[in-house]
Amino acid sequence: MARSTASSSSSRKTASPDFQRTATLLHRLTALAIAFIGFPLFTLWLLAVSTSPENYTLFWHYIIHSPDKNSFAFSVNIISRIIGVMLTWCFFYHVMSVIRLNTLKRLQRPSLYKNYFFYSATNMVALILTLLVWGIIFLGA
Repeated sequence: MARSTASSSSSRKTASPDFQRTATLLHRLTALAIAFIGFPLFTLWLLAVSTSPENYTLFWHYIIHSPDKNSFAFSVNIISRIIGVMLTWCFFYHVMSVIRLNTLKRLQRPSLYKNYFFYSATNMVALILTLLVWGIIFLGA
């Protein structure tokens, strides 16, 4: 009899396996995107800034802003902005996911509801911060 009460108190779930697999997979994919796409782009930007104003102008023309709508640079510019928005979301999601995981570790046996709540909050905050950053970029450009 004592065994059944011990097992019932320890059988309280903290998260479903599918939910945790999805969260873990998304966390790892965002880390890979930051490492293999974001870091090389950041390195190119640093090289363009540190070498010469002409290189930075070329980087700015192809990656950030091309006024000529019929040029190849404008097509690259649209693709680079899409990649930029995705990388910004990956960055904010990854940061918020680490905060979520550390918060859940501090809670004693978080419930499934709290885990879903923090996961939803992570996605919403990452989306809001991404929209805020790119709103500032588009309004400033």
